[in-house]
Amino acid sequence: LKRATDAAVRNRSYVRAASSLELAPGVDAAAVQTRIDERAAAKAARIFDLADDIRAELKEEHDIVLNDEIRMWSVGGDFGDDDPVARRNAWTRRGGGDLAPEAIDAIKNLIAERNKAKRDRNFRKADELRDALRDDYNVRLDDRGREWRVNSDDYAYVPGDGASLSEEVMGEIRRRVAERTAAKKNKEYEKADAIRDNLAEEFQVAIDDRTREWRTVAAPGSGMDTFEEEARRSQLSPYRREQEIEKKESDLGAALEQVFQSDPLTTAADDRADDAVGAESEADATPAPMSAEDLASLTIPLLKEKLREVGKPVSGRKADLIERLLA
Repeated sequence: LKRATDAAVRNRSYVRAASSLELAPGVDAAAVQTRIDERAAAKAARIFDLADDIRAELKEEHDIVLNDEIRMWSVGGDFGDDDPVARRNAWTRRGGGDLAPEAIDAIKNLIAERNKAKRDRNFRKADELRDALRDDYNVRLDDRGREWRVNSDDYAYVPGDGASLSEEVMGEIRRRVAERTAAKKNKEYEKADAIRDNLAEEFQVAIDDRTREWRTVAAPGSGMDTFEEEARRSQLSPYRREQEIEKKESDLGAALEQVFQSDPLTTAADDRADDAVGAESEADATPAPMSAEDLASLTIPLLKEKLREVGKPVSGRKADLIERLLA
């Protein structure tokens, strides 16, 4: 899935970020886009001096910032939620547990400090900060989902699209959610499932055991509510959950690859040219092997991907990976 998504981004033109400021009056947006495309072509042709000159020109004349990672441009440099740096630094609190505002601020500061330590590859310090969050604030971190929560049996209410609830109903739901938690801890799973099902039927409540959250959903059982789907998955066994995730990623990856392998702009002339090329031998169509210098310019993840494609081991240092690809 990640390979297909990355390929989709790499193959598209640079697009304007939704959070971009407006171009100055009188500036032709089409001409700006053409100039940005010319820079992309220069980069692809490895004419890096020209690409840098165009980037500087766009910044100086229009205050345009280019983000090569997400292939977007923005007047003023704001990429909003698409900003990869902001996404990597953003953590979300999940679940319940009472914390004073000062404690929440301290936790956020420790998480930000840990993020910096990991970026600096100071993993010992990052581990020490993780342990401090656990020992001092009883906080658990989920690096994969970039989420944190207090290690507590309390479930938090998350406002949703379902019906509004009175204080009396909220109190009753909280009581039953706590009763279900106690039943699970006592291994009374049938009782816990019955409470969950009654809450869904009576109040349209979905419970997410992974994030320790609950909310009402507008159309229970329709499969249209993301929270309800995540709640359902949180109650599967780890094996079943991993199976579902792998199938969904595989299906989406196959769909993306199919979309971006097809070229909607192909013409009849292109088809005739393809027929002529098809008459050539497969050997002619095979790309030339990469040199040691070419391989050295690749990142370790790309080198490992190439090794996987040819069925070779992916362990070792960068020099080992290159030597294995050249063998």
